[in-house]
Amino acid sequence: MNVSGNTLRDAFDVFILFRQAEGLSSRTLDWYKYVMKALMHSPIGISPGTLIGEIENAQLYRHVAGLSIGGHGGKPLQSSSINGHVRALRAFFNWAWKEKYTSEKLLDNLRPPRPDYKEVIVLTDAEIARILILVKNEPRSLAIITVMLDTGLRLKEMVEASLDNLDLNSGYLKVMGKGRKERIVLIGLQAR
Repeated sequence: MNVSGNTLRDAFDVFILFRQAEGLSSRTLDWYKYVMKALMHSPIGISPGTLIGEIENAQLYRHVAGLSIGGHGGKPLQSSSINGHVRALRAFFNWAWKEKYTSEKLLDNLRPPRPDYKEVIVLTDAEIARILILVKNEPRSLAIITVMLDTGLRLKEMVEASLDNLDLNSGYLKVMGKGRKERIVLIGLQAR
């Protein structure tokens, strides 16, 4: 079967099924869909009905370049967002090449832009004290806040944390992090 005669939409639908079968999270699948929608609705002339075998690198380069000057919803994307778009598009087109939807590995030579460095803003001791005063009479909130301050857990990790995975004697909590990777975080004496 000549899969290069399929439309971009057809190939992408199969790609999503493939990634679902691999067990990717719904958030990752949604990101792929978001990036592909941006490509299929960009002003460069690639549409859902475009034959995937006819797409060229130059078109994809124009799309990526357009992201930095307002080619996505009229506003320019930051380099970290463009980086994510490039990585998702490369994953799709690499898969498409392996599955013989394309005759060449599109975007293979395009390196994503480096994300801008963002300084992490750390709470001061006075800010932490003000937060703790606000929750001092709410034991559950106090526990949540102190554990998050001690460990740096993401909100989703904290929400999904289980008492079954807590060892107060040893001072650790096992959590499921990004990419469904399990990790252990240490909890200080005050949080315990």
